[in-house]
Amino acid sequence: MAISVGVVLFWLSHRHSSYAWFLQDLLGVAFISMLIYYMLYTEVWVAASILGIIFFYDIFMVFITPYFTKVTDDIHGP
Repeated sequence: MAISVGVVLFWLSHRHSSYAWFLQDLLGVAFISMLIYYMLYTEVWVAASILGIIFFYDIFMVFITPYFTKVTDDIHGP
């Protein structure tokens, strides 16, 4: 638990750094893995559907969200 909180706090304090993407991806993989591990699936199609929804959510967040948000060239913001 302490390591998890430490990683999150480190990411929060360094999220504008050039290497912060790695920590953000690590936190996302850990969250999705925990979600899949702790949910009880009675049928395979339920798990496949959830993974498909997560896949399309990720595509939306990466490729579509920039059209709705202001994108700046400066990594540290204005």
